[in-house]
Amino acid sequence: MRADDMASSAGVGPVFVMDVERGKPTVQLGKVMQLLKEAGIELVVELPQDIAEQAKRSASKGANSARVQSLLSAMFSRRSNKA
Repeated sequence: MRADDMASSAGVGPVFVMDVERGKPTVQLGKVMQLLKEAGIELVVELPQDIAEQAKRSASKGANSARVQSLLSAMFSRRSNKA
């Protein structure tokens, strides 16, 4: 599939596809996910056990975006502290 066709199918522009291909650090994750889906690529994220359990509990309670943000912040701050 050509880049222009993939961009159109994923609902993004060809410039965005080129930015992703070049590794631009500020691309939007949601749009990247659209491109991956269109290319038939599944992105799998493995969370640390405690964060995964919290995420499951939050999902079962209908977590809002603030709760999800809190879980992600905890995960990333823990990773940076290990470095």
